[in-house]
Amino acid sequence: MPTTSRDQWRILDGLTMAIVLVPGTVIQWQAGHVELFPLRPDPVDPTRTSCWLTMLVPAEQAHDTDLWDGNWQRVCETIPAEDFAAAEEIQHNINAGVVSSLQRGSPTSRRSSSI
Repeated sequence: MPTTSRDQWRILDGLTMAIVLVPGTVIQWQAGHVELFPLRPDPVDPTRTSCWLTMLVPAEQAHDTDLWDGNWQRVCETIPAEDFAAAEEIQHNINAGVVSSLQRGSPTSRRSSSI
């Protein structure tokens, strides 16, 4: 491993990290930019949720539209196909009565709620 001082580490350049703010916002740090996903229930239909995606990019790289257009396309393809699809399947299982409780927090905290 190369020896570099801590002040020269560039950890954030390759980091992917999701932060979930309850009740319904996801902040995704993704290799040098931030994606915000606020989720809001539909005021009329309880089976629907709206999500607005905002991508925040560093001002000094905002001119690199090829990079950000490519990232935007990947996000718009990946999130519905993977994350939303998984959430939809979980909701179907809850509605079908297959899931009797949900766990919140870390596996060691063991906090759960009955459905």
